[in-house]
Amino acid sequence: MTIRGSVHCLISDITRTMCLSMAPSDTYTQRVGGNDAPSRERKTEDSDKKTPWRSVYVAALCSFVQSLQYGLFFSSLWPYLKSLDPTVSEAFFGYVVAVYSLGQCLASPAFGYWSNRIKQVRAPTIFGLNMMLIGNLIYLIMDTLPSGYRYAMAASRVLIGIGSSNGVLLRAYASTASTSADRSRAIGCVATGIAVGLVIGPGLQALFTPLGEEGVNLVFGWSLTMYKAPALLAAVINICGILLMYFAFDEKYAGLKEHDKSTPLPPADFIAVAICIVTRFTQLAVSTNIETLGSAYSMLMFDLSAPEAVSVNSISQAVQGIAAAVILLPFLFFDIGKRLKQRTVNIACILGFLTFHLITYPWDFGKYVTIHQQDSPAGGCDAHRFPWCSTMPKVDMWLYYASLCLVFEMTFAVSNVVLSTLFSKIIGPRRQGTMQGIFQMSGSVARMAEPVILK
Repeated sequence: MTIRGSVHCLISDITRTMCLSMAPSDTYTQRVGGNDAPSRERKTEDSDKKTPWRSVYVAALCSFVQSLQYGLFFSSLWPYLKSLDPTVSEAFFGYVVAVYSLGQCLASPAFGYWSNRIKQVRAPTIFGLNMMLIGNLIYLIMDTLPSGYRYAMAASRVLIGIGSSNGVLLRAYASTASTSADRSRAIGCVATGIAVGLVIGPGLQALFTPLGEEGVNLVFGWSLTMYKAPALLAAVINICGILLMYFAFDEKYAGLKEHDKSTPLPPADFIAVAICIVTRFTQLAVSTNIETLGSAYSMLMFDLSAPEAVSVNSISQAVQGIAAAVILLPFLFFDIGKRLKQRTVNIACILGFLTFHLITYPWDFGKYVTIHQQDSPAGGCDAHRFPWCSTMPKVDMWLYYASLCLVFEMTFAVSNVVLSTLFSKIIGPRRQGTMQGIFQMSGSVARMAEPVILK
């Protein structure tokens, strides 16, 4: 056989496998003994199934609970730890931040495997919410400890990170509880819950600022300060999430095919699964790159002082959240996801990330960045640390933030929904906990690796 013929056969095999693995659940039937009556009966049963929307909405609310706590503490973690332990270094604080993603990375596949093993998501999800609750309680009382504040905060963050792995189960449930026609809308609900939580989280800290560092004395000499109030709020919403899972969540599956010997499910296509996992890693790596550089990039490139950089990036984050919400609304209310070709849209999203970097790249024309002056509160590029400052072209600030909000954030929001939908279809109408865990783990690895690479 010629090389051309071998390649043609290989492509045909891969295409045939992907078509099988991405087919809706009602196509997984076989004729047995020349009689297709059982097949017709199974198709009728599948068409009668309906998506349990109430449970999907509960999953979306619990996704909101989980994602809210990712950014709720960002602005207060460092000043709170510094007030408790003045000797703590920035390097150790970096580890405190990283253990959240480490806990999530290690626990995500374990949660998925546990869910598949017991064939339910309720118990692991409640366990994860309890882990987050314990982590927040440690955060609330760690100022009463005689010492070891830095390790208490690290323990708190790793427990919250482990508990946040229940997001795997919620996404897996949305994928398998919904029918093939409703899948993109169901995943859109969960994605919206995550997006809203990520947007609201950092902004809520501003509501607690009036409490001040001294706070308000409540019971037994314990005071509620601006640093501890976010943990109290997080603990309350964790309890609400646990109650929702107990009393409002009815675990039904409209998109799950419990196969038997007469109707075996073909295996999911390994190459397609691997491509989705790598794409997820790329997506989160780009996002983490922007989050990590954030204020430092603004101060260097746009000559902003530290307070100005914090203010500008906070406004940018709020606008990004609004942009993400706007782009996700059609997935919720108009169900446009089922009319989109997921693979084509994912390719377009990757090109969108590339477009953002091309637009905001410091091309060699126009002005150069401002050199930082010693003892000046303004920003700029520190020529003593970076010898390339004098030759670094300057990016226009309005162009950068407009591209960040309109190009990157909208692309990221669409990619979240469409990539998750495509991944669930590739796996097929089977329990997806373990594979969704690996899918999320790839994103957690990106969140851990990117700051180290940038350093």
